[in-house]
Amino acid sequence: MTRPHLPVLAVPAATAVLIATIALAGCLDQTGEGQVPRADIAQAPAEGRPSPLPASAPSQASVPDTVEAAGICQGLDLAVTLDMRVCLDRRFKDADRQLNARYQQLMASRDDAGRAQLQREQRRWIRDKESKCPKAGEAFAGGTLESVVIADCFVTMTEQRLRRLLEYR
Repeated sequence: MTRPHLPVLAVPAATAVLIATIALAGCLDQTGEGQVPRADIAQAPAEGRPSPLPASAPSQASVPDTVEAAGICQGLDLAVTLDMRVCLDRRFKDADRQLNARYQQLMASRDDAGRAQLQREQRRWIRDKESKCPKAGEAFAGGTLESVVIADCFVTMTEQRLRRLLEYR
């Protein structure tokens, strides 16, 4: 039995993890068609063999735990689009707060020329982020993942900029 070929999409790593979480949670079938298996219906047996499970007893192993146990997204079910968005919002706010604190720290420790250079870099980065991220979700336009991919872009770029500012000397 061959598996259908799925197109490869260029998405940020964090988005790929979110999509993988959704797939592992059973929200996407192997073809990517988005069929959600129902717990009250036994899955079709492989290659004509009878199902080892009655229709009323879904396998516990087939339903992975997708709820975050710790960290900034603790308690959120990352197989649920709304929870993905809440998690990304929390991560963005945290990274943005840290980025702004580091930026202010760097600005306070620079002479006029250093402040001007840092300000130019920061403005260039903001323009780049504001230009790229709204376009990041185009592959998912109109779908529920569109806003997730866009939010992930903002988080990823902000976290990358924060790392850059933390290395700044």
